[in-house]
Amino acid sequence: MGTYSSVVNEAYLAALEGDWNRMILAYHGQNYVYVMLPVTVSKDTSFHLAVYSERREPLQGLLGIVNRNPTLGNPLTKKNTYGNTVLHEAVVAGNMEAVKLLLQIVPREQGEFHPSEQLQARNMLGETTLYRAASCGNKEMVEYLARLPGQISYGKLLEDHRKRGDLTPILHAAIQGQHFETALTLLKLDPSLGDMTDDQGMTCLHLLADMPSAFKSGYAIPTISIRKLLYCWLSAPKGDGCDQSRSKRATRVQSIGTQSSRNNNDTAHATKSSSVNSTSISWKDETSCCQARIVSGLMLGIGR
Repeated sequence: MGTYSSVVNEAYLAALEGDWNRMILAYHGQNYVYVMLPVTVSKDTSFHLAVYSERREPLQGLLGIVNRNPTLGNPLTKKNTYGNTVLHEAVVAGNMEAVKLLLQIVPREQGEFHPSEQLQARNMLGETTLYRAASCGNKEMVEYLARLPGQISYGKLLEDHRKRGDLTPILHAAIQGQHFETALTLLKLDPSLGDMTDDQGMTCLHLLADMPSAFKSGYAIPTISIRKLLYCWLSAPKGDGCDQSRSKRATRVQSIGTQSSRNNNDTAHATKSSSVNSTSISWKDETSCCQARIVSGLMLGIGR
């Protein structure tokens, strides 16, 4: 049986190199006792890292270890320093296979726990996984999570998903990231989101009016002329979503930091990239202005 330091060091390095089978093997034999413990200074477990594999198997292998040893606890409720559960990280990674797996697995001997409880879990910013998907601009993930049982009631998203801790509405977050196709999806799922305001009393239309990059002219327009947002009516091209290239995933795993147990002196130099919580894609100006006009059109009730 290895020491905690040697096991988590091996697991972390394996994840960094994308050798997911090796990461699972790090917990073979009696080393399984360490599988639930943090491997980074940000308190990410191997479960948090495994979702960046772009596949289902690494996570499934780790969950198998826990299911064979139920006294270890429930990995689905483990949070890192940022309050992110494994499901939060899977959503950011855009790993739909991992997301579906997490939502169907019920760890043994976990009492009344149900996988759907993960959907209401909030991180340190007060974001649910659905909110996180919207702020990343992952349209497919937003639609999948929102359509799960119980997430929409009487045509409205559950209150948990509508705002985060700083009172920024979910639709505002999508528009602020210029994820206009995701914003369209949210409006179609819950039209009432267009009426929400932030803590400054700003609606989504106010945000769009003050966003020069959303318009062909390159200039913001006065809020009083909000209907002039509709310069023309064009179809929105596809392509909204988080950039989940291999290089992005490698950067994510590397940025998580070095393992916390290796040397206490190392922790002062280990940091976690802030880009993890702001994953997005770069939009061409023309695409952005077209989709912004369609978003504003929907909120004005035009073009239905």
